[in-house]
Amino acid sequence: NYYNKGKFEQLIPHSLPLEIFKIPGYEGYMEDAKIRYFEYSSSLQRIMLSFGIETETEVLLSLIIKCHPLLSADTNKVTSALRTAMSYLTEEFREIFERNTPQDCYAKKAAAWYLTVYEQQQREDMVFLSFAWIMGGHVCDIVETGQPDRQQMNLHCSIGNTAREYFMRESEFIHTNVNAKMCLL
Repeated sequence: NYYNKGKFEQLIPHSLPLEIFKIPGYEGYMEDAKIRYFEYSSSLQRIMLSFGIETETEVLLSLIIKCHPLLSADTNKVTSALRTAMSYLTEEFREIFERNTPQDCYAKKAAAWYLTVYEQQQREDMVFLSFAWIMGGHVCDIVETGQPDRQQMNLHCSIGNTAREYFMRESEFIHTNVNAKMCLL
């Protein structure tokens, strides 16, 4: 079972060619991207440890599969606290991304953040993919402008944005229904 081994995220294939992210000037942001990724990973691991969560997927969906016994009394409060922690972390790293970076260099920096994660995924078991998508709008812009087969890439971005919007809008409903079904097991 991949989930129990903490490998659930690794089941998601990487379908975008990394070459499209190797835009002119991205190299200048790679070292900083590695430092920021390490900081993000450490912060995300602290959140996961605090809530007794085993995977990034649980954190991103605010759906704790196996809650720590001390926290299981009020799952709604726990879920709310988890969402708040993740919102804070995401906002903190968006601010870090924008700090001291001219807007016309955002694509280069987003490319470096993306490449840092997905190149690391090829070398390590546990990689936090969400770091690459903190500035998802810029990632989609790179994909849309850098891919010869734009129609297919636009579809990737459109599906990704639609899925993200759906989960943001419906996460409470999804969480409640999954929790109710899990209680039946």
